[in-house]
Amino acid sequence: MTDAVDHIWDENNDLLNPDESEDDCPSAGESRPRMKPGEYIAYCYETSLGHYKGEQKLYIRFRLLGGEYDGLELFLPCPYSPGKKKPSTKYYRLWEIVNGAPPQKGQKIAKHIFEDKKFRILVVDTKRRFENGELKPESLQYSVVKDILGKIDDDFSN
Repeated sequence: MTDAVDHIWDENNDLLNPDESEDDCPSAGESRPRMKPGEYIAYCYETSLGHYKGEQKLYIRFRLLGGEYDGLELFLPCPYSPGKKKPSTKYYRLWEIVNGAPPQKGQKIAKHIFEDKKFRILVVDTKRRFENGELKPESLQYSVVKDILGKIDDDFSN
C-alpha cells in the first residue's frame, strides 16, 4: 500500500476524496489588512494583552474613520512588561500622549486610557523577513499602526 503516503484511505480501504477528509483541519482566518502607509484618524475600540516571541505585548486596536479605509481594523503592538515604566519606553510615551501630561511619580499608568478615544495614527507596512534576512513575499506583508501622533479631543459621535 505505497499509495497510503500520498492518499487517504477510510476504514474499508477505499480511497477518500481529499476534500472529504479535511473535516478536522483548521480553516483560514481573515488575512491581515494592507493599505497605503500614512497618517489616519482612528478610534481605539480595545486593548488586550498577548505574547509575541516570548515578550508580553499590549495590543492597542483601532478602527479607521472616514476615507477609503473607513472601518478597517489595525493594531499597534507595544512592549508591556510588568513593573515601573521609564520615560524612554514606548508604552510610557504613548500613555503620555493620550493623557496630555506625564504621570506623577508612582501613578498607575493603566492601559484602558487608550480605549474609546479618537487619535491621529501613523500606519506603516511590516517588513517581515526570513531568518536569513531576506524579505518575505508581498502576500505576507501587512499594515500596522506604528505610532499614535496625537489624541483628538472631540466626542466620538460619527
